[in-house]
Amino acid sequence: MAKRKGRSYIRKALLALVVISLGLVVILALLYSAVKSDQQVSRLLDSVNNISSIARYLRWAVIGGVILFWNEIIDYLSITKGLDSAQGLRAKSMRWHVFLAVIAFEVLVVEALPAKLLS
Repeated sequence: MAKRKGRSYIRKALLALVVISLGLVVILALLYSAVKSDQQVSRLLDSVNNISSIARYLRWAVIGGVILFWNEIIDYLSITKGLDSAQGLRAKSMRWHVFLAVIAFEVLVVEALPAKLLS
């Protein structure tokens, strides 16, 4: 049962990845066709700013989802990779360490908060 449940998570994740990839391809095609005049370029810049804010929220949602379902993800990975129970418990205990590392990376590198504060 656990193996089937794990496969369901993987299938849903792959389906979401395909939908997001197709959406990006459509957006890129629209952006390519829209770059023809000054007015369209200004609209393009506005839409890119909107897309970047949506991407920010999407990144934070994915991070929150991974942290929220951390134990289930570790259970699935420990079954598929054949980890023993001690390794699974250690991985489960690393949830908040990973969370803090990812948040630090997001704030320092992706959002470039120190550079924004110093400029």
